[in-house]
Order: sequence, then C-alpha cells, then structure tokens
Amino acid sequence: MSELLGTVGRLRRYPVKSMLGEDLDAAELGERGLRGDRRRAVLDVATGRIASAKSPRLWRALLTLDGTRPPGDAELSALLGRRVRLVESPPEGAELERSVPEEVLERGVEAEVGHTVGRLGGAAPGTFLDFAPVHLIAASTLARIGALGPRGTVEADRYRPNLVIEPAPDGPGAAALGGPGAAGLGGPGAAGLGGPGAAGLGGPVASDGSVAAALGGSVALDGSGAAVPGGFVENGWVGAELLVGDEVVLAVIAPTPRCAVPTLAHGVLPRDVDALRVPARHNQVSALGMAPQPCAGAYARVLRPGRVAKGDPVRLRVP
Repeated sequence: MSELLGTVGRLRRYPVKSMLGEDLDAAELGERGLRGDRRRAVLDVATGRIASAKSPRLWRALLTLDGTRPPGDAELSALLGRRVRLVESPPEGAELERSVPEEVLERGVEAEVGHTVGRLGGAAPGTFLDFAPVHLIAASTLARIGALGPRGTVEADRYRPNLVIEPAPDGPGAAALGGPGAAGLGGPGAAGLGGPGAAGLGGPVASDGSVAAALGGSVALDGSGAAVPGGFVENGWVGAELLVGDEVVLAVIAPTPRCAVPTLAHGVLPRDVDALRVPARHNQVSALGMAPQPCAGAYARVLRPGRVAKGDPVRLRVP
C-alpha cells in the first residue's frame, strides 16, 4: 500500500563535488546514485584530503565554478590559492573537513573555526559521497524555510539535492508534504499528532515553542507568532520507502544534517545565513548517530535502480 506524495519537480546532479550542479530531464539512478553525480572531486595536494565547501574558509570558491566545465588543475590551483588536482577516484582512506556550522555562523566564513574530519565512501565505496547516494528535499520544506526567514524565500540549489519533490495538491499523500489536511505531518490541524497542543500526546517541544510532529515535520511560528504549516516532512519518511516513477525504489535512512554550505554564495546567489539559521531554530534532529543537528531534507539509499525523470510520481510506502 502506498500514497502519492507528489512528483519529481527537479532532478539535479553535481559532476564535481562542491561545484555547481545541473538540472536534468532524466537520468539513470543506481546504487551509487545518479549517473555522473559527484564523479570527480578536487584533491588538496598538501594534505591529501578532498576539498569540500563544508570547510568554507578554504574551499567556498568551489561554489562559484560550473561543475560541468571545471577548469584545469593550474587554473584551479591559482583560483583556490592552493595546489590542487581534479581526481576521478578517491585516494585510499579519503577524508574531508567539515567546519562546525554554528561557529561559521557566529564568526564568518573567513575565520578559523573548529572542524571534524570525516571519511568518504561509507555510503558507496570508491565514491566521493558523504553519507548516502541520494539526497532529496520536499518543496514544502523549502517554502517553510523561506517563510520563516527574512527574505521570504530560499533556493533549492543551496541544499544541493538530487530530487526536489513537489506536492500533488489534492492527492491522498498531500498531508505528508505539508498540504491541506496535514494533521499527521505538521500541517494545519496537527494537534493530534505533534502539532499545537501535542505536548500532552508526547510531541517534543522545542526551545522556541515549536512542537515537532510525531510523524515528522513540525509546527513553527513566524516572526509575527503565526503558525507556518508544512515543511520538514522528510523527518517522518525515515524508515519508509519512496517509489519514484515505474522503476526506482529508495529507502529513506536519515534526515540530512546541514553544514555551512547552504549559507554560502552559490554562483549568482549571494550568501544567506538564514538558510541554516532557520533549520537550526526550528528543526534540530538527531541523525546519523550525531547529537541534534539542524536538518532539512533526507538521505536515501537505492533499493531498486532504474530511470528517473522530472515529473515522475513519487509515492510513500511504509514497509
């Protein structure tokens, strides 16, 4: 039994890790993710580590470059101010640095801040993937982050998803994407399952007064104190399967912890610290064995590979 969530609104891949990506009409999706996604990366010759904009002091300039047409090693090294090489396979034990995002918010992108060191390839050996082969985000989550921020909008590109899921407005699964009737997933009327008034039903209450929905999502307040429905619904998909089109089946494994990358300038998009501040205030979630982190979107692994295309229906199935 499955419910229609919506459709694939955008399909994106990033040919070079931490560089700008491209929109696709269709692509093959296998156990290692979309064909051609993160197939190359920049190697810091001095440290032997993979360059990642998760460490913005050193590598934020990568997000100014078109990953479909990356510069050569000499030009890239001059631009980044360090000797680097573009590589197609990670060295054994490949690592990257992830700056502590809260410190980046507080001290700025040029400051030396604390960082963690992570290994690549855990999701798919021999790849440049961090945690999982597929990253997805719901359009309602993007709308919610925008509504809770001062600009009133936020761009999907900042979060670097492979799939952006648009809601089916009147489908039976609209509740799971924050549409009308989203009582069980943080939409209007969510009192019975984690919305306003859920404290008596076990719904956790955040320090800002928002109440996390029992099946994912949360009901947060905007600057005027009004409830902002929908969004962060991916929390409730963990453990479920997504059926994409006629072939692909994904297993949702965790909410996506956000690093400093969404706050950085992306091509023509300027810096936007609220792209991280909003999830930090309204959606702190324990994921991937970490302490609570600001999350938006979800990671998934591929149970059944196949072809995926823009406009494909996306259905939610609980095994």
